[in-house]
This record gives sequence, C-alpha cells and structure tokens, in this order.
Amino acid sequence: MIFRQAVAEDVPEVAALQRRVQRGLSDPGMLVCDEEAFFAGIVAGSGRIALAEDDGRLVGCSIIYFPGAADAGNLGRALGLAERYLAGVAHLDSAFFLPEYRGRGLAGALGRDNIAAARRRGAEFVMATAAPHNISSLRNLFSLGFHIRALAELYGGKTRFVLSRPAEDVVADATPVVLEVACADLPEHGRALAAGLCGTGLRRDGDGGVIFYAAVPMPR
Repeated sequence: MIFRQAVAEDVPEVAALQRRVQRGLSDPGMLVCDEEAFFAGIVAGSGRIALAEDDGRLVGCSIIYFPGAADAGNLGRALGLAERYLAGVAHLDSAFFLPEYRGRGLAGALGRDNIAAARRRGAEFVMATAAPHNISSLRNLFSLGFHIRALAELYGGKTRFVLSRPAEDVVADATPVVLEVACADLPEHGRALAAGLCGTGLRRDGDGGVIFYAAVPMPR
C-alpha cells in the first residue's frame, strides 16, 4: 500500500472513484459527489488530496480543503465562529474507499496525514460533516478527535452533523458522558447541542448507533 499526494493528472481518476463508491452505497445520499473542477482546484492549491494505492490501483482518497473566510460554505459559520477565525478553518472533506478496502484503517491514516498538513499550513480548526446515519464516517471522525458541534442543513438540504477539532494535536477526551442519543433521533440531537453539549463518541446499537454527549467547550 502506497500513500501519496494527488497531482493534476490524478483528478479524473479521483472523480471516477468517488462516483463509483457512491453508486455502491446502500444510501447514495451519504456521499455527495463533487465536480472535477473542485478536485482540480484542490490540487492547484486550495487543499490536498491524499491517495491510497495498492499495486498501482487507486483504492481510496481523503480530501482536505481550505475554504477561506469569504467562502459562504465555510463550516465555521455553522458553528458561530467569529469572522476573524474563519480564515483558520480547514475542511476534512470527503473520504471514500473501495468496499474491499474499508475497515483497514485507511481513512484514519489518510485523515491524520491531512490534519497534519492543515496544521503545517497554519489552520486553527479542522471541521467535517457526516450524515447522522453514517456510522462508519462518524466512528472515523471520533477516532480522529472530532466532536459533533452542530446539526445543519447542507448540500442542498441534506441533514448533516458538523464536527470540529483543533488543528493542533489533541489528547483523548475523558469528560464524563451525560447523555446518550440514538443517531436517528434528530430532535434530541438538536436539544443536546442547543444545551451546549457536544457529541464525543458512539456505540453501535443494532443497525444504527448511539451518540455520547458531554460538556466539552469548543476552543476559541
């Protein structure tokens, strides 16, 4: 297995892999596909695409994007960040892998690599989104030190958790869990978040999952 950073010539293959992975999902709405122009902008300097290749075959990608303060889609706005902090936000964007390569820790490895790249670039916050029923994505993000900070309508009306972590290294959180909420119970997630709690982890529960909530202030 080889990890490397994408270049312009990789863009068509990255876009094709994302579409292929989306078609194979039980719920294709969990992964929003991007245009090739978005990936081209990433490799041109607005971010970074980390690739996983097995024997010369592209098997997965993780994307980090630096939206800038002027971007209306900057996730810092969903979390109520002051304008002066928005330039320091990075998005850990899509991560997608061929089915036979899932569960091998590749998303975590490439994600850590991209978070380190964001830190080197001067980012203060790394943010991400996940569908409430996307257990695999949520588990990966929690393992990378992210916390759920908001529930928002994004990507043309799709409900997503908005997660955040500092770009600097984080230590494992030991704050006591005060509430558990089923992933599908969106109203209760909204109430927990409005009360100042954040999602810090989860456990599987049948075909779904349960999110753990604790009182962990967001760094400012």
